[in-house]
Amino acid sequence: MKIWFKDYELFPKKKLNGKSDLLPRKGSLLKVDWGEEVIGYSDVFPWEEFGDLNLEELKKELIQATPDFSLVKSPLLKRALERSLLDGQARKEKNSLFQDFSVPESHGLLPMNSTVEDLNAFRDMGFRVFKLKLTGQPLVDLPQTLSILNALLPEEKLRLDFNGLLSMDEFLQVLRALNDHSSKISQLDLIEDPWSAGNADVDSFRLPKQLREKFASDFCEHPSWKHKVVKSARQFSDRLFSFSNRVIVTHSMDHTLGQAFSLYESGVLNQKRPAPEVHGVARAQVYKSTDFDWSWEGSGPSPTPPQGTGIGFDEILRGISWEPLS
Repeated sequence: MKIWFKDYELFPKKKLNGKSDLLPRKGSLLKVDWGEEVIGYSDVFPWEEFGDLNLEELKKELIQATPDFSLVKSPLLKRALERSLLDGQARKEKNSLFQDFSVPESHGLLPMNSTVEDLNAFRDMGFRVFKLKLTGQPLVDLPQTLSILNALLPEEKLRLDFNGLLSMDEFLQVLRALNDHSSKISQLDLIEDPWSAGNADVDSFRLPKQLREKFASDFCEHPSWKHKVVKSARQFSDRLFSFSNRVIVTHSMDHTLGQAFSLYESGVLNQKRPAPEVHGVARAQVYKSTDFDWSWEGSGPSPTPPQGTGIGFDEILRGISWEPLS
């Protein structure tokens, strides 16, 4: 078993969330030879702002664990290895992972400080569900959210992502203000990660039931949080197939290769669940374009999958000068 890597940098066009800056983001593509002609590819893209190890620490962990990958502890590395094996098995059979694949619908990702004009641009691309990234500054977030919420058409929905940036009191003030000042509060679809601490019981809050039932998280396990948001670069397993409430798969605003895997995993989940979900795996074109972006023509709420075997991008991956991990 052998592993190679190729480091890269992605250059944000705008600030991506309330914890990040505009500096280049570092990641690494992996090439894993599993033996028996199974060679697969994947991506490692850490977000240290949200608790990931940095890239060099992740490489060190992977070196120490090779070849016994049961020693790997990082969720990012575990998923990268699982993805590379899946990709390699499909490539060996010369099949695409997207063969006989039904592309799920996704929300449009509105960056921080978006305006109604930004909403209109996503609407023109065919989106009907939108996810708004918040800054974590209530005096900024409240008027911005109100303007976009009030501009929704009757059939449209808005998802709010706070990235755990507010205190509980700040969040409740924002939510109550939205409830008091918008007639379209029922068009809020999800309220994701409003604060970072604890497993709070949202049923204990003095909020209308229709709002309490919109809370979603990728880390809170309290049963009063009705919905689960899964960043599939970190967590994806069979247990999600039987989860009692909604499960939404999103990418991590990572490398285009990683986004392609999230697209695939959202489709797998939709096939296993009783009702299809609108996920968050539309291409997030938030970085300056790379060769991977130029080669993938899919866009809009249901993007055409990348071409090629496995996860795709065959020619680009073959042309990379890989370095052995050692």
